[in-house]
Amino acid sequence: EGDVTLFTRAPGYNTDITAVVGVADGETVSGVVIRLKPVDEVLGLVRDTAGRPVANARLYVGDVPYDQHTRVRSAITETRPDGAFVLSSLPVGSNTVWAFHPDYAPASIDASAEGPASGRLEIVLVKGGIVEGAVLVSDVPATDIRIRVQNRSEPRASWDTTPNREGYFRITGLPLGEVKITAYVPAADGQGKREEISRYAVLESGQVTVVDFDCRAASGVLEGFVTANGRPVADGRLLCLVTTDSGRKEVEGRTGKDGDYHFANVAAGVASLQVVCHGSDGATLFKMVKTHVEDGETVRLDIEMLRGGIISGHVSGLPAGEQGSVHAVAGVIDVPAIVKDDFLGWLWFETAGLCRIAPDGSYRIEGLEPATYTLVAVTANDTNDTHGRRIGTAITEISREGETLVDIRLP
Repeated sequence: EGDVTLFTRAPGYNTDITAVVGVADGETVSGVVIRLKPVDEVLGLVRDTAGRPVANARLYVGDVPYDQHTRVRSAITETRPDGAFVLSSLPVGSNTVWAFHPDYAPASIDASAEGPASGRLEIVLVKGGIVEGAVLVSDVPATDIRIRVQNRSEPRASWDTTPNREGYFRITGLPLGEVKITAYVPAADGQGKREEISRYAVLESGQVTVVDFDCRAASGVLEGFVTANGRPVADGRLLCLVTTDSGRKEVEGRTGKDGDYHFANVAAGVASLQVVCHGSDGATLFKMVKTHVEDGETVRLDIEMLRGGIISGHVSGLPAGEQGSVHAVAGVIDVPAIVKDDFLGWLWFETAGLCRIAPDGSYRIEGLEPATYTLVAVTANDTNDTHGRRIGTAITEISREGETLVDIRLP
């Protein structure tokens, strides 16, 4: 029930996307006409920097599937032993053709259904980055932990693996530049919330980057109640971030019907607890609370979601298609000109108030304590890569009562 999109591909014709709007439950829709236009085959070659053909490279047109499992199964075609490939169906207009191979970094070229001016596409691949390392849980090699590498620029894609019986993992054919490496650790009791440990690295062509994960068994407990105006907050969203020597760990949770929450197996370190809920008037309330957790210690942390001070205003210079959020960070901070993932991770950890930027550029942050704040507006286009992000800042001071108006300009 709802809207349906039909994707049609046939050799010798353009790929077509047809929308069928408003299909009711149990309804049979007939008379749908799909019109395909004949197109010429597009020939191409994939080679390395030395001119050697690259066989068995997978080809994709347009958006590349993010998930590795889906990507392997959904390639348009593969290169032959001589590196050649044929695209028999392309959407009308300009398209991006991507080539993936386990030994090389992904690369792309623009193409159209009318074919390249030279008569043949040529994609040149360079040796990809390599990430390898060992995964230990309490000094024992771990095999049930999933490792994921995520590219932060084009193509937006991920690569996954699990360690072998010695706890060793290796992922090849990775894009060059900054990537995020995450270990997904199951809950100790097999029933609780999984833990994520993240690192960042910059990969170079043909070079091995070693990233080890030492997942120590944690025994700390963080629990308490969340209230708003003295009333329990049910189904509030919580994110527990803990910075340790082995990386940044994060676990998500929700409050119970009585406003209670409980995080077990919390690692020792500085814990930052973010709470997002809705007030009785529907307003979104956000609060960040920090505490320190030791191994074996139970920390009781009750949180009152006060309306507190309000900062609102307008973010100017936001083109259509860009989305973003405004972070309020206590104090005056230095913000880099180029926004990278390590800064965004730090920003989330330090955020005292947060809201999304509305399509008209307006924003509103509630629940702030009296203080001086640096407002950081971070936006990204639909590619969300490092170069597509933009950042604007402003500094203000608020009191407990009333609303402070602050406009932020994007460069």
